Amino acid sequence: GISLVSIRYMAFFVFLGPPVFASYISDIRPGNRVKTVMALSAAGLLLFFGYGMRHAVFKTDMATHLYPVGAVEYIEKSRPAGRLFNHQGWGGYIIWRLPEYKVFIDTRYLSETTYEKYNIISTASYGWETLANVYGIGVILIPGLHPVSGELSPLFSSLMEKKEWAIAYVDETAIVFFLRSLNNNILKTGEV
Repeated sequence: GISLVSIRYMAFFVFLGPPVFASYISDIRPGNRVKTVMALSAAGLLLFFGYGMRHAVFKTDMATHLYPVGAVEYIEKSRPAGRLFNHQGWGGYIIWRLPEYKVFIDTRYLSETTYEKYNIISTASYGWETLANVYGIGVILIPGLHPVSGELSPLFSSLMEKKEWAIAYVDETAIVFFLRSLNNNILKTGEV
């Protein structure tokens, strides 16, 4: 059942399903209708999911409206200098796609102090620029709109007013800003 919720559990179903199926098939008798239906259902699911995994019936593409797929590809190609500041919900995806970049934060909340600093920067609160300098942030990857309220991100609004920062990439999901002093060579070749 859990393999129906997430594709990553499909392998468990395919490997653990046959023994369960075998236990039901061994109890099939002409008068045992429930066990027969269960065995046939299990067999059908095994065939369906086994075929699906083998023949790519199930697409595993990242949801481009949930994750910054295009922005991460851009960062991967342009290799900007400086540490990366990222939207918290994208941390795990960035760790997976850009292992050479240390994310500022992800959804594991490993440090209360880091979360407080993340909040200061992401809300463009007093002192955010000082924190960005202390951490050596040269790349900022954020959604343009707040994911819950749909309002403009305070950090986006603040970055648009700063001459030190330039938009390097924009799509419907994410915006990438580069610190000009660290990444001017990249920006000259294709600034948005």
